[in-house]
Amino acid sequence: KLFKLLKKNFFILFLFIYFIINLIIIYFTPLVKWDESVYIGIGKYIYSLGKVGLYESFRPSLLPLFLGFVWKIGLGKVFFYRLVILLFSIGNLIVFYNVCKNYFNSKISFLSTILLSVLPIYLIYSTKVMTGIVASFFILLSFYYYQKEQNNLVMFFSGLAIITRF
Repeated sequence: KLFKLLKKNFFILFLFIYFIINLIIIYFTPLVKWDESVYIGIGKYIYSLGKVGLYESFRPSLLPLFLGFVWKIGLGKVFFYRLVILLFSIGNLIVFYNVCKNYFNSKISFLSTILLSVLPIYLIYSTKVMTGIVASFFILLSFYYYQKEQNNLVMFFSGLAIITRF
């Protein structure tokens, strides 16, 4: 019975394994790079009204809003900032799978999603506090709703993608 359930929900099992592997990567890479620290600092600056952090006006503002909220609720550790990006990465894989299902069958969509998830550039940036994964999530959502011909949501998620990454 468990084997039948796993066979039907193999995509969910894959996402769970992907999540666990990336949690391990996040746990063992506690250092942040310069750009990551800038986005975290902008989020702190926004939510503290300028008392903490720094602000760079040429950086996009949506990701720092998410990160600042995480800091404001008391989860201001690098692990939690990267967890936010990891959740966007998993959302990205789910939306990518659903977009592919509109063109191919579920097996090819699943294989395409696996190939996306193991691309080195995707794997590296799915645990970094950068705008690429978040912007691609909103772009894919925009494309998904374009396929469904829901133009208001297309415009909304396209706008979020622009705010996330100029």
